[in-house]
Amino acid sequence: GYTNAWSGKGVALSNLDRYAKAILCYDRALEIDPGYTNAWNNKGNALDDLGRYAEAILCYDRALEIDPEYTLAKNNRECALKKKDTAPKNTDTWNSRGTTLKNQGRYAEAIRCYDRVLEIDPEYASAWFSKDNALDDLGRYGEAIQCFDRALEIDPEDTFTKNARDDALKKKAAAAKPDISITLSHTSLYANEWDKIELTLLNTGTAPASGITLSFSDDVETRLLRPVDLAAGESMTVEVGIRPRAMGKIPLEITARYSDARGRAYEQTTSFWLSVVPRSDSPGSPLSSSIPRPMTPKSLPPEIVEKYVASEFIGRGGFARVFKVQKSDGSWVALKIPISLDEATGRSFIAELQNWTSLIHENIVRVNDYNILPLPYFEMELCDGTLAELEKPVPPDHAAWLIFNACEGLKYAHARSIAHRDLKPQNIMLVDGVPKVADWGLSKVMTESKTTTVAGGFTAYYAAPEQIGNKPKDQRTDIWQIGVILYELVTGKLPFAGESMIEIGMAIATEAPERPGAVHPGAEPLDEIIQKCLEKDPAQRYQSVADLQKDLTAYLKMNYAESLKES
Repeated sequence: GYTNAWSGKGVALSNLDRYAKAILCYDRALEIDPGYTNAWNNKGNALDDLGRYAEAILCYDRALEIDPEYTLAKNNRECALKKKDTAPKNTDTWNSRGTTLKNQGRYAEAIRCYDRVLEIDPEYASAWFSKDNALDDLGRYGEAIQCFDRALEIDPEDTFTKNARDDALKKKAAAAKPDISITLSHTSLYANEWDKIELTLLNTGTAPASGITLSFSDDVETRLLRPVDLAAGESMTVEVGIRPRAMGKIPLEITARYSDARGRAYEQTTSFWLSVVPRSDSPGSPLSSSIPRPMTPKSLPPEIVEKYVASEFIGRGGFARVFKVQKSDGSWVALKIPISLDEATGRSFIAELQNWTSLIHENIVRVNDYNILPLPYFEMELCDGTLAELEKPVPPDHAAWLIFNACEGLKYAHARSIAHRDLKPQNIMLVDGVPKVADWGLSKVMTESKTTTVAGGFTAYYAAPEQIGNKPKDQRTDIWQIGVILYELVTGKLPFAGESMIEIGMAIATEAPERPGAVHPGAEPLDEIIQKCLEKDPAQRYQSVADLQKDLTAYLKMNYAESLKES
């Protein structure tokens, strides 16, 4: 069967010393049959040949759980234990390669090499020191100091490392500065009426911010503003009274002024768009009458129930309830009914749906119909599922193929100056296995609603650093989110975690994610592609999805070529 074929291909690759590729084949065999002891044993052998003895032992253990009398696995396990305890570590090659890359100024690649050394031997002081220097050269002084500390734990008397650590501390102190981001609880207001708005201030910088004062542009009147202080990494929510002086789409600028411990002054302006409408309580208001009252969650609202022959409740997301409905012509579509829209967002809903309907592409979910009368709704192509529903980890070649095709849709939209900015597995749909991107612009509608608790127009786990810091967003924001999705597909885990939105945001803004291949060995072939997507500085990421697709194509061509040669 297929299990024997994949395992046999793995053995052939192992005989050619192509162990990483062999491991991928054994993983494919084990996806089909997790009880295949021979594949577990062979995978252990490949890991053993790579010097990854601890992982090899786990594979032999798995084989012996299934068949305790598997003599070959027992013998291999004993050999791996001896090698783990006595064999010299295979670190010199990786360390030397890292030094070469560092001397060429390729610091990010060098750091990955040192990480490989330290995975094999966490006590390799030279690799810690070299990684320190690479991080120092990148200006990542906090991480460099942590590595210097680790090196000094191994050799406390190393004067050279002590001096380098002191230099890094001085550089960190000189470079440390606060950086304040601002998010609003809502952006829809009534004209000439006071409202309470919550501003969340987050210091994503590396130094405390003192005496933070906020000033607003002239189109609004504000009250209850007071200076606040924020330590590095700290957040605070303040309530402000606000009254807009104009109607329509109003640009709002909030300027934060503050200083650091050295007395250096900073000024930072963040821009938002307010939707300001007149209050209309009259029963005859056409837009007011179009906004539905809450209905039974799993039934179609009575206003449109006669529009369809049959309906079935599928589920509910943060934005809408979703139904599978049959139209009078016999066709089936997905019907989305927003959970709650106010008068201001009714207009935004129409504008964003018009943008989406202009995107006609095989990798973009098709919108068939939409309206705000008799209530806001839209019909879209009925899909089979989403990337969120796939069993993970996904084999890297299949994950790369899925992302490549999703990027086809993104490339089409980006060429028309439309970015998504809220990509996540839940809105990359699957139709006959082909990925299609959905929910264009809906996050923007949610942030403009007075009734939603969503702020910022993004989903926290998939947000890019520029979204956390409320800095300019563009197509490279989509590339970050694609990187998070690909990371999750091939490892089964998210690169950034936290107990709250603030913790997640701080992790995204300040922490480096664990290398995918270290989380799940099968993900290793895509390490460099994913890590380039997840560069915190947009200028260091892929500059377009076409650039990302080139690297995905190179990986897939190599993978498919080898499959053809070995099949």
